[in-house]
Amino acid sequence: MSDQGFVPPPPRREPRPFEPPPWEREQFEQHAREQAEREAAAEAARARAIAEQEAAQTAKWAAEDAASAAGQAGATGAPEVGASPAAAASKGEVDENQVALMLLGLRAEEPAVLEGAWIVTVIASGVVMLVGLTIAIWGGAVLARPGLPTAGVLGGVVLLGFGLAFLGIGVWAAFRALRQQGVL
Repeated sequence: MSDQGFVPPPPRREPRPFEPPPWEREQFEQHAREQAEREAAAEAARARAIAEQEAAQTAKWAAEDAASAAGQAGATGAPEVGASPAAAASKGEVDENQVALMLLGLRAEEPAVLEGAWIVTVIASGVVMLVGLTIAIWGGAVLARPGLPTAGVLGGVVLLGFGLAFLGIGVWAAFRALRQQGVL
């Protein structure tokens, strides 16, 4: 053993920042300027798009408010000024068609991550059904033999039970996948 005891490791050095070679420095600077211009243009485009969306939403709400105010004026005689769909929703006055349209819009915005996963599910359930059918046939073949001992009958029943269970699970998985796709 060493008499020195515990010696802490030396402190870590910070890595040096990247510096381009002198003959490429001008190209790196030009690339940095172009990148900054692209980022500024993209940010301006995003800001314009957000402003346009907000203006369109505000116009839509104003049109809906005017329509609901006209409807209320005809029904009650006094239109409610400045009411928004959010205020109407907080009062419990929710148009079912508007909610359905909003939900459809949200569904359209969802990423289609597992769009083709149902095909994998149907293929896997087909394999499970095939395995289950094979096991069930083996169990039936064992039970068909005459003069089996008790252990043989028990083994045949277990094989038949597991085969039918696998077959049922495969059918169930395929049915669910196809039903979710609207096929069944």
